[in-house]
Amino acid sequence: MDVQISEGVDICDTTEVNTSAAETTRTDQHIAALTAEITRLRDESASPLLPGPIRERLASRAAALEKIAERHTRTRITPEADDARR
Repeated sequence: MDVQISEGVDICDTTEVNTSAAETTRTDQHIAALTAEITRLRDESASPLLPGPIRERLASRAAALEKIAERHTRTRITPEADDARR
């Protein structure tokens, strides 16, 4: 539902937005930064100088971030996809 605040200006009605939800909007730039962080975490977790539990924690965090990046890539809206829906 859109709410019109003045002639010609529409804003999104946020009354039904779950602000406590973990879902957020991510851009391709966010995902590029996330991918760089994943690479850093993977590299760091491969270090034999780190204790095993820390390596495991870093690898686990990298895996969680990879799921976010993969989901973004799979579900992102592109201009071409938006045009196809019309």
